[in-house]
Amino acid sequence: MSGLHGAGDGAGDGAGSPGFSVEFSIPAGHPALAGHFPGDPVVPGVVILEELLALAQGWLGPVMVHGLPQVKFGARLPPGSPVRAHLSLDGSRLNFRVEAGERMLAQGRFQLAAVPDPRAAGRMA
Repeated sequence: MSGLHGAGDGAGDGAGSPGFSVEFSIPAGHPALAGHFPGDPVVPGVVILEELLALAQGWLGPVMVHGLPQVKFGARLPPGSPVRAHLSLDGSRLNFRVEAGERMLAQGRFQLAAVPDPRAAGRMA
């Protein structure tokens, strides 16, 4: 898991959906970075997705992913770079966006097996 640099701010998506935002980074020593790519390291997309799920579980409690119907990677993420993740819940859809400043690094949606209740989890929100 990453080095978290902040707590969630409880921000929604502006349309009444519960939301959560947090800053994080993937450290240069993460095991998935070995050989990815020597001399010009980049965080693999699957590591970003794994971190988003860990953040979601900290916010919502245990979640089970049923699918990943939409994901787009817009830019490379160098190890150690701080980014901001925005998560919002729309029924059983967990929407996400990862940004570095104004740059979109990743965005998409996890389809969850059940509808979590962020108020019941009461963890990071």
